[in-house]
Amino acid sequence: MATGLTAEGAEEKALRLESGSGRGRTHICGRDLISLSVGTAFCPEDGYDVEALLAEADRRMYSVKQTHHAQAAAA
Repeated sequence: MATGLTAEGAEEKALRLESGSGRGRTHICGRDLISLSVGTAFCPEDGYDVEALLAEADRRMYSVKQTHHAQAAAA
């Protein structure tokens, strides 16, 4: 939970976290063993209760994961 964080701020923070996780990656057979996917949700835009917010953040996280996997497969 990051009270007061804007969508732009959350995106910037996610990019910094993903970049930082890249430093710890181990490549085996051309594949990364460690990766990070971040999903965000905002109140009230994405819901008011914890369940709705977590569900939206989870949905977005899996969308990011799919993008990461597609990029890795194309590389």
